[in-house]
Amino acid sequence: MLLSTMNIVDTERIPIDPKTRKEKVQHYLHMMRYEKAIKELKKFNVKKVLDVGCGHGHGTNILSKHFDVIGIDKNRKAISEAKSLYPHIRFVCLAAEKILNIEERFDAIICMESIEHFSNPKKFLLNSKRILKKDSYLFFSTPNREIFGNTNPFHNEFTFNEVRDLIEACNYKILKYWSRHNKFDFLRHNIIPSLIKDSIKDFYFTEDSKGYEFLILCKKN
Repeated sequence: MLLSTMNIVDTERIPIDPKTRKEKVQHYLHMMRYEKAIKELKKFNVKKVLDVGCGHGHGTNILSKHFDVIGIDKNRKAISEAKSLYPHIRFVCLAAEKILNIEERFDAIICMESIEHFSNPKKFLLNSKRILKKDSYLFFSTPNREIFGNTNPFHNEFTFNEVRDLIEACNYKILKYWSRHNKFDFLRHNIIPSLIKDSIKDFYFTEDSKGYEFLILCKKN
């Protein structure tokens, strides 16, 4: 059963300046999610993007090299730091469930590792449709509860069937999905993430629903 009363939390964030090897790996994997989203969305006529749960804006900055992008996050400190790091990008302090307060309309919404934090993910998905243009897209990632067992106190995680049912209940169509495998390869083999070649990055995202997290591309019906 999906929970709907859990608060959005601000305590689980990738550091603004990753220093330990584990932090660097987490940061790198997060950037890989954004690169995957860019690769897929560039196949369509996507120009304007909203990055929901943008944190310190590292992923938003990658998006800005390809799209006109706005980043939102409810954490004031994170937004302040994002504005300082990336002054060329517009950042707004706003909770995901309040995106109707944004007047712009978008070709795509991206939401990485955030929906499991939302107090009402269905409301977010329904509201997101109202600020998406016709023939527009939603790309998001979220942990697989069947792997992690919902042991993280900051998460309300989903199985693939649950997240699929939620998406379809909000009248989105799933176009494609992937999951990430080999979660600890970088740490176990002492690999520095920056040394990984672009040509093998897609190896970590396979077209199934059995990995550590789901990446899902949807289209607004």
